Amino acid sequence: MDDLSPQPSPTPVCYRHPDRATRLSCSECEKPICADCSRDSAVGQRCPDCAKPKGRHKVVDARRTTGAMAGLTNSPVSQAILGVTVAVFVVGALNLDAQEWLLRNLSSWNGGRTIQGTLVGIAGGEWWRLFTSALLHDFSFIFHIGFNMYFLYMLGPALERQIGSVPFAALYVATAATGGVAAYYLGDSGTVSIGASGAIFGIVAVWVYAAYRSGRRGARMMANQQMLWLIGIGIVFPFLASGLNISWQGHLGGMIGGLVIGWGWGQTVPQSNNPKLIRTIIAVAVLAASVAAVLVIDPSWL
Repeated sequence: MDDLSPQPSPTPVCYRHPDRATRLSCSECEKPICADCSRDSAVGQRCPDCAKPKGRHKVVDARRTTGAMAGLTNSPVSQAILGVTVAVFVVGALNLDAQEWLLRNLSSWNGGRTIQGTLVGIAGGEWWRLFTSALLHDFSFIFHIGFNMYFLYMLGPALERQIGSVPFAALYVATAATGGVAAYYLGDSGTVSIGASGAIFGIVAVWVYAAYRSGRRGARMMANQQMLWLIGIGIVFPFLASGLNISWQGHLGGMIGGLVIGWGWGQTVPQSNNPKLIRTIIAVAVLAASVAAVLVIDPSWL
């Protein structure tokens, strides 16, 4: 009698190294590949054939962004943001005068009218507050800066190595600004917002859009799950934990900014011979639009 019971599927082997079992596969052609053959791409890993240079595109070995080359290696902007943000937190926590100056001059303060009727804060044209607030965190609550800097450390360097340091810097500042714009439009008069959450949610949104745009079913399912996570943590949770005064507006703005920039990159970069320049231009355009949005708004609601 024949044995009709299900037989276990053999473990795939690398198509270039038949003696190596692997569970990795190319994100484009889906051929099985081993760790030595994997090449890093915007989403997932590619085999050497699919990762061959096209035009001026550069192939990056996966080992450059994992293992010994992981962490903050080759990511000067991420290093600078982490270092400066932590330094600002330490200075403000240790010196009350410095803390007062930082909050008074750099926080995302919607502003209002003085006794003489003069507009102050963002409403008064202090547009730099949209992104300088990303340097500040609750000086009495270390979890605030810890959460943001942890996710920056986990996601920022890898993204910076893939897209370039200048485009990454532009992305970070731009999504911090879109978060500030959302807090300005959706917040009340006099609202003060601080934290890098808008920029962090912008970075995550770029990753999610790239995964969704890859066209692979698995990547799209993962992108949908990540977007639900973004909405839950960034928008729903602040309402459930209202006592923590979390700015869902900033999260939403950063998320939208990241998706807009990611969409712009997806539409233009594949056809460009200078992807870093195109990425930078698009992110700076979003930044400029954010600044313009608070400079031209009629602040009559204040």
